[in-house]
Amino acid sequence: PPFQCGGQGVSDRTRKTLIARQETQVFMIKKKSKIKKRLLQALALSGLVGLLAWIFIPGPIPVKADAVRLGSYNATLDAQGMTQARDRVVLWAPVSGTLRRMPLVVGDPVVVKQVVARFAPDAAAFHDPQTASYLHARLAAADAARNRALTDREQTAAVVNQARENLRNADSLVATSSAGAAVQREQAQVAMKLIFKEMESMDAAAQSAAHDMAAAQAALNQLKSEPPREWVLHAPISGRVLAVAAIGKALGLGATLIEIGNPADLEVIVETDASATTQVAAGQRVQLQPARVDELPGRVRRVELIQSDPASADISGQGKTRIAIEFAAPPEKWQTLGNNRPVHARITIATVDNVLKVSAKALLKDGQQDAVFVIADGRARKRTVTLGAHDIETVVVESGLKESEQVILSPGPTIKDGARVQVIY
Repeated sequence: PPFQCGGQGVSDRTRKTLIARQETQVFMIKKKSKIKKRLLQALALSGLVGLLAWIFIPGPIPVKADAVRLGSYNATLDAQGMTQARDRVVLWAPVSGTLRRMPLVVGDPVVVKQVVARFAPDAAAFHDPQTASYLHARLAAADAARNRALTDREQTAAVVNQARENLRNADSLVATSSAGAAVQREQAQVAMKLIFKEMESMDAAAQSAAHDMAAAQAALNQLKSEPPREWVLHAPISGRVLAVAAIGKALGLGATLIEIGNPADLEVIVETDASATTQVAAGQRVQLQPARVDELPGRVRRVELIQSDPASADISGQGKTRIAIEFAAPPEKWQTLGNNRPVHARITIATVDNVLKVSAKALLKDGQQDAVFVIADGRARKRTVTLGAHDIETVVVESGLKESEQVILSPGPTIKDGARVQVIY
């Protein structure tokens, strides 16, 4: 039938125009649908790419950091030591033999002349030439130790008047409110205290050496007669038992049988290499760290060089430095530590002011040079540094860093130059 429009018939030309227009509209609709579909696909693809990037591209690496600080640096010497009763006496085996009876245990109180041990000597040892040689050597060593202690005491006593004068001068400066007077007075007080402590220690050393001389001489006299079936040992001083040998165990010539002293009057003895003799001095501050106990302050009381014993394992021939350290904390903080307790000692041997310092954990090796990772704009930047004095915890930086810069602590293999990092606290 003819194409109708408003009840009127239309011509073929008009009809073709309308059909073409309808076809164009359908084409445009289809084209828009394809464009929309492609846009949706592109958006989906972009989202997928973003998701994959979020999954596979690493984020900032979490790190711990420390700031470069300007301040004072304490150069320290670290060493292991042992607590030891300051005034103690060691009873030793005059000949080889066996400890027969020991009526005491560690911690028991003893008084002067009390029987503390019974020793069964080996009869064959009385005829061994090495026994007499050892006793003569021990007698000579004890005599030398006694003379040295008495001489040192005389020399120490000679400086008491000077120390008192220094203390009076420091008191006068405090009275006039002079700058630094309080520090000088404290130093003078410490020096005076150390002098009297040293004199007491020398008196005890002379007494212990005198006992050694008497014991060696008595043993030499006994060698001239028949071997006794039992050797009775008496306490030369009052105190408490610090250590005892095992009953029934064969003991060699000179072996320790029993130690007597005051376990509440302790000091720390450190032995280190001979070079420390030139670094450590009486009066230097010490931080003492016994196991499972809070850190305690101390002071160096005495430093001496011990020459090598030809029979010892010291192959350097230079000997060792023996450092006696006294506790500076209240007695109730350390009196219960006991004898022969391990203690870590950190001795402050020098103090340097106005230096840049940073944690030693920040250091790493870059070939032959020292380096650190500095955090700048959220990224790790490797930087070469020049180091000064250092210890196991802190290093002085002479060049390469500025105050307040952040450095990465313990950088692992994932930290590279330019890597994104984030500080965690």
